[in-house]
Amino acid sequence: MATACAPTSRYSAPASLNALNRSLKSGLTAILPPQNVGLGHHLPRGSQARFGAQLAPELPVEAPVILSSAGEPRLEHSLRRLCRHRGASGCVFQPFSLYQTTLGESPQEMAEPMDIWLGSAGKPGRRESFADGTLVVCSPKGVHPSEEALLNALPRGRSGSALVVNSSEGLAGLALRALNPELAVHCHFDDAWDLATAQANVKPQRRLAPALALAPDPPEGPWDLVALPFSMAGVTELVHERLAFALKCLRPGGLLFTSTDNRSDRFLRGAVVERFGSATAVPGPTRRSGVAYIARRPKEPKLRPRDFRRTFTVREGEGVLHFVSRPGVFCHGRLDDGTRALLAALDVREARRILDLGCGVGVLGLIAALRCPQARVTLVDSHARAIECTLANAAAHGVQARCQAFVSADPLGDLSPGFDLVLSNPPYYGSYRIAEMFLHTAAKVLAPGGRILLVTKDPEWYAEAMATRFSDVASTEALGYWVFRGLQRS
Repeated sequence: MATACAPTSRYSAPASLNALNRSLKSGLTAILPPQNVGLGHHLPRGSQARFGAQLAPELPVEAPVILSSAGEPRLEHSLRRLCRHRGASGCVFQPFSLYQTTLGESPQEMAEPMDIWLGSAGKPGRRESFADGTLVVCSPKGVHPSEEALLNALPRGRSGSALVVNSSEGLAGLALRALNPELAVHCHFDDAWDLATAQANVKPQRRLAPALALAPDPPEGPWDLVALPFSMAGVTELVHERLAFALKCLRPGGLLFTSTDNRSDRFLRGAVVERFGSATAVPGPTRRSGVAYIARRPKEPKLRPRDFRRTFTVREGEGVLHFVSRPGVFCHGRLDDGTRALLAALDVREARRILDLGCGVGVLGLIAALRCPQARVTLVDSHARAIECTLANAAAHGVQARCQAFVSADPLGDLSPGFDLVLSNPPYYGSYRIAEMFLHTAAKVLAPGGRILLVTKDPEWYAEAMATRFSDVASTEALGYWVFRGLQRS
């Protein structure tokens, strides 16, 4: 097993052309980037050996070697792979610095693999290795393709502060702490469901625990490193907004690590290059993996402030109502047909207490408050930005005094019984997990004779699920959706 040691004082200077030249003149062999990185023509003739695993047979055993990433973060991965192949000892990796090591005869592992558990620890699942075997992720269903690529691109041995935004189950935050024990990691989440999942994963792994927080926007730092995993289904404007945020909040020379589950991606790379000037691609370990990009904050970035909020209109009676939304919120910038169909069927009657479950930006609940001036309305959503927009929209329409809005992943414990009407446009993802929770909550908080009104694209599942909880269940079709009605059983 290789033992790590501190770099010698002679070779601990930051990597630069002068430092490389001095090392070469002292008789040491340098493992350097290939010609296409752009350093070859700056070095003494004949001093640059071939790069990568092909170099290993050319160096004698116990040959002193200088390892340098030479200002290119992508090279650290190759250097680590080469050292494992040749059993490097006394090797310490930190990007952009020079260190002395020695090559041995047989392959050795530089460090014991570190396990990260997702979901229920100890239950059967998948074990996947990342970062040259340094990390082993144990999970019930496997790592998301976007984060597969991200985990292989993350740096090691860094200190300072890092921000991770919306990492699935908090995985990237745990991985950064495992690879960088001296790095302070803050994991930001937009959604309370994701935060709760990350908290459950972090609790039994406290030695790796990053800080976790829920808010409409990440803290501005400044940060030394920002990690932004995305998916193909990601909102375009959210990607642009988060990249602009990273450019603004990174310290000079700070690094961006971002990824997508689209292995053939062009959009994310183009967006990164547009703001950061360049991007280094790091493909994931398998064909199903996505691709990660590494970029450095320019010394003089072109900060172009832009507000990504959008306002859309809803016709109500003879007037028009305006609602503000933000990227990441359901149906950003428009009214979806499901909500439109439910509004057409909405009959508030003499309801005194109304609940909007999964309120989004508040369209259903706030229009119910406008139609029924005596009602008090509670609006709940798991997304922090949704509640931020709901509160702003309530104030804009003058109903904030009668409306309460809060973030919750499981609102039943935060609600008191006695609602006369429950409204909902449940999400269509999550294998009905959220829909089940919404129906269960409605059945618990509705007053006797209270009504539930919801909209869906899947009438068969809802017809059966509602019949087990409510009476007088009926549905009508409108705009390609089905509006369901039911009564609380006495």
